Amino acid sequence: MSRPDATGSGPTDPLPGNGRRRTAAIALVAALVLVAVVLAVLLQRPAESPEPA
Repeated sequence: MSRPDATGSGPTDPLPGNGRRRTAAIALVAALVLVAVVLAVLLQRPAESPEPA
């Protein structure tokens, strides 16, 4: 078992697989943001064109 660090905030060594899990979570969030942006652009109503003079 690892000991807390000097500030008492938690273990000094990261949990095994924690980096992989964090990377997967960041990739998932980035993909969701990308999908949201693409949907926002595709579902955007076209601007009304000015009437001809």
